[in-house]
Amino acid sequence: MSRGDTYLFNDLFTIADVDKDGQRFDRVSRLTATSANYNADLILDFNNELYPLKAGDKVTLMLTTSLALNGNAATASVSDSWRDKLPSDPRDLSDEYDYVCHGKCYKMEDEGSSQVSVYISFGGLLLRLKAEFKDLAAFTKGENVYLLMRK
Repeated sequence: MSRGDTYLFNDLFTIADVDKDGQRFDRVSRLTATSANYNADLILDFNNELYPLKAGDKVTLMLTTSLALNGNAATASVSDSWRDKLPSDPRDLSDEYDYVCHGKCYKMEDEGSSQVSVYISFGGLLLRLKAEFKDLAAFTKGENVYLLMRK
């Protein structure tokens, strides 16, 4: 799948734990997972009421800067509407995934031995993705990012 200049990261993750240290907020859980292809470590806060997950589940996770199907940020159109999409609305990546969030990459940290961590906030729901630098080199601090997940 070619996503042009908008593709950041895509892999299959196996969830190791959910709320390992206990649940701190209603409807919010924290998962830890490891990716299949890049051996990346993931920590992610998610709305467990909208998208229930448990240890052992496998999820595909994509991080991208655009929802456009062709990967072209110039053709992307994101509705700011509170309403659900109408059948006449143009299709985008969110139609192919079960759980979608929009946030901002706020921190990148060198972890030594060629590993880095990328931190993204989705309105207070946090993500930390740790992997080899070469696998996370597309991320830029301050850029807007979409998280898309499906089982």
